[in-house]
Amino acid sequence: ECLGPFELSRRGFADAHAALSAVNQGLQMQLVEQRKVAQVRSDVIGMVSHEMRTPLTSIHGSLNLLKAGMGGALNGDGQRLLEVACRNSERLVRLVNDVLDLERLESGTMTFNMRPCALKPLLEDAVEANGAYAVPSAVTLVLGPVPPGARVRVDSDQFMQVMANLLSNAVKFSPPGGTVEIEAQRGPGRVKVSVIDHGPGVPAEFAGRIFQKFAQAETLCERIGS
Repeated sequence: ECLGPFELSRRGFADAHAALSAVNQGLQMQLVEQRKVAQVRSDVIGMVSHEMRTPLTSIHGSLNLLKAGMGGALNGDGQRLLEVACRNSERLVRLVNDVLDLERLESGTMTFNMRPCALKPLLEDAVEANGAYAVPSAVTLVLGPVPPGARVRVDSDQFMQVMANLLSNAVKFSPPGGTVEIEAQRGPGRVKVSVIDHGPGVPAEFAGRIFQKFAQAETLCERIGS
């Protein structure tokens, strides 16, 4: 009789342990399945992105040749349509590159060639490289003063990609005839680079999702249309 409570307690511990083991096994199986699904998703996205990048690059290159007059002169309407096609092909190429970069980051295979670089030439190159994108919108890219002798440790190619994303987005939401300013300020042990446009800004309801993958705010035109 004295051992009765002890036996009940031991049986209770055994039952609890068995229940926890079953729950743990179930969670492990769910985790394995989630990893399999994530891997399949990653493989599909990577494959589709790789397959898309080659023809997109070819299309974009061909459109640029047409813009350069290789296919003969175009009338005004044809030139405008060609400009639209070029801008959209540029966006698609950037989107595919962004997807590939995201997959590399998530898989841990992204490599960075970090080295000290003078900041002012990087920003000048970014303005020059994206200036043509701003022309159809009559938007001007303006580079402000850069701290003398400022150097940053970056992967220059990835830095230019980031600047292209920021500048193209700033141009997209700028009013016609507006300006986009690029500024640089030196701080303690760092340099802050800012891209400033004069568009409608980020909607308050979207601010909490701005850094989520592929998140995109509703544009003013879409709001009016709805």
